[in-house]
Amino acid sequence: AHATGVFGPHGRGLVNELGLEDKVFARLHTFSKALASNGAALVGPKVLRDYLINYARPLIYSTFTSFSNLASVKSAYQMLIAGETVELVEKVRELIKYFRTNIKIPEHMLLPSSSPIQGIVMDGNAKVNDLSQRLIKAGLNVKPIRFPTVPKGKERVRICLHSHNTRDQVEQLIQIVQTWVEDDHAATATTSSTSIAIPCILSSTTSCPETLSLDSQDIALPTLSVSTLSAKASSPIPAKL
Repeated sequence: AHATGVFGPHGRGLVNELGLEDKVFARLHTFSKALASNGAALVGPKVLRDYLINYARPLIYSTFTSFSNLASVKSAYQMLIAGETVELVEKVRELIKYFRTNIKIPEHMLLPSSSPIQGIVMDGNAKVNDLSQRLIKAGLNVKPIRFPTVPKGKERVRICLHSHNTRDQVEQLIQIVQTWVEDDHAATATTSSTSIAIPCILSSTTSCPETLSLDSQDIALPTLSVSTLSAKASSPIPAKL
């Protein structure tokens, strides 16, 4: 769906770019991404069309799209056919390549994508909220995608690159993400092995050190309770990236 207007000759989509028109039963072309309008079209054989007309209740009983929306979609397709969007598509693809080539984060964190939609995957809603807030405060409107929208442990920030974005903005995005990842790894390393002062409540026959080291390994200690606190920050949403 997101390939409409960006992939294939004249923005005909990924199926067309790969030459698979005769091998794919149904294709979805959205009007709400590159075409900057609303709605979508499902393209396929007559049997698919007849089936949807007879059985797709949301299609039959929903309000039809407005004339102004149809005019907008038609104008967008006319621009695609006339080649007026070629320069914009080339710029988006250059920004995508620049982003993926220059960002230096663990490979498993970067979703595989050659489209304008990029994703940085993290474990937990708190982390994606934190990175999103850091980007928003810098003037980059990058939103978090949280559980249960995505599976637990696969939370992410969703980056949408546009033709009006500049390389400087993409470089700023890269630097902020990299810094956040480095800070997160440093914080994780600190909490995994921390020396803290603990009152000596061992046997009277046992010598007691001033501090004990708590790390990821099991330690034979009396029952202890360690609490962690987290804080949430909020800020106004700036202009969209």
